[in-house]
Amino acid sequence: MSLTIRPYQEGDAHVIAELYNRHRDNPNPVAGGITGADLARELAERETAVFLVAMDDERLVGTFGLFHNTGRRSARAGELIADMSSSTPPTGAAWSRAGCSPRPSSG
Repeated sequence: MSLTIRPYQEGDAHVIAELYNRHRDNPNPVAGGITGADLARELAERETAVFLVAMDDERLVGTFGLFHNTGRRSARAGELIADMSSSTPPTGAAWSRAGCSPRPSSG
């Protein structure tokens, strides 16, 4: 297993939508699922500052984003909102090694 975290690329949208649609607890729950076009539109609407993907070799296994707004709330000046975080079980360790936490801690 070779985990890599890299910036989102336009060609990732469809694969990310498939990942989100496979998992009931996905960060973008929409009845009937989402498409790659839906995801790309949402990233633009949220004024995305950073959107990262976690890859296990060639397989996309997680996402993490920082946004200026979520559609329901806006970040204060100089701040960003962490959202759209999703990972399959093995990816948690990769996020930790990268110094990130894909899910908020409950402590």
